[in-house]
Amino acid sequence: MKDSKRPDPDNQSTFYIAKPGYYFIIAGIVATAFFALTGAAYLAIVGLVVTVFLCYFFRDPDRVVPMEEGSVVSPADGRVIIAEPVDESPFFKGMSIKISIFMSVFNVHVNRIPYEGRVSKISYFPGKFFSANLDKASKENEHNAVLIETETGKKICMVQIAGLIARRIICRLKETKCIDIFENIIINNVGTPINKNYDDKKIILINDPASNNLFEMTTLNKLRDFSTNNPDMRVLYLHTKGVSHSKNYKAVNDWIDQMLYFLIEKHPICTEVLSRGFDTVGCNYLRDYRRSIPVHYSGNFWWASSKYLATLPKMHESTTNKTDTEFWLCKNNPIMYVMDTSNVDQYLCEYPREKYADKK
Repeated sequence: MKDSKRPDPDNQSTFYIAKPGYYFIIAGIVATAFFALTGAAYLAIVGLVVTVFLCYFFRDPDRVVPMEEGSVVSPADGRVIIAEPVDESPFFKGMSIKISIFMSVFNVHVNRIPYEGRVSKISYFPGKFFSANLDKASKENEHNAVLIETETGKKICMVQIAGLIARRIICRLKETKCIDIFENIIINNVGTPINKNYDDKKIILINDPASNNLFEMTTLNKLRDFSTNNPDMRVLYLHTKGVSHSKNYKAVNDWIDQMLYFLIEKHPICTEVLSRGFDTVGCNYLRDYRRSIPVHYSGNFWWASSKYLATLPKMHESTTNKTDTEFWLCKNNPIMYVMDTSNVDQYLCEYPREKYADKK
């Protein structure tokens, strides 16, 4: 058997709790404390046992996945009860391979994407709540199907099925369709080369030999040159923000999620705003006169018109001041449209999705 490379995750945790469990756990703690304070020792013990089990049930531990190209990861913990070819299914036309994984109440109930790809469709089906290990459960129980299309055109469907006890399905994935609006997706990889061929012709990979000590500078200069030659484009700029931090750095991850929500999930608003004559669209407008900090979008994810980008000066690639890249976009005083501003220090303070999603 060929070994897969498995890097250790940064700051691996063994007992994270999934957010949907917070309310149940807090309720258990409050009830246990109430019973203890009122002298109901038996009920307090029961409450403590239930609360500990809730913590266990809603755990969300780190998972180390194979880095080998082409590996398919199990989307769920549990026991494989079916692995067989089927002639057809409610989700595919033609033959496919069906793999069913049964999760007991003792398994982790956080699911993961099995393979890299684009979410092309999400379908929810209301239903009953038979025990999930029964044959009829896959057809009659409440379930949610996520269809993923890989870069090679293959399709993978992950179906979450409610059971007798775990009756709530939470799916945070979205069908943004954002990738469909792009003419090209250009990846400027600075530093160590990536040896990867993309079947999707709109994805262009550039291995930039420049030093990664230049941060985003070479990418932004390439973007300026592209904009000079393509003056009628709308450009979305993203970068590997947070790569220097642990993946468990909650505040920075919230920051990234906020920007992706407004610039990807809400991309129709962004492109419509640019068509109205705005030069840039972003999140977290910031300017601090007291500390001589220029106006910018904190986090440096943004949309912009290529016509405006072409007016910007090229960055001096001899400098290694990291903040210069964040201030570059607004050097020519653009007409700015701000999608959202957190008003907190996002390196230190958490800014969860519940504070902004679907409120703008």
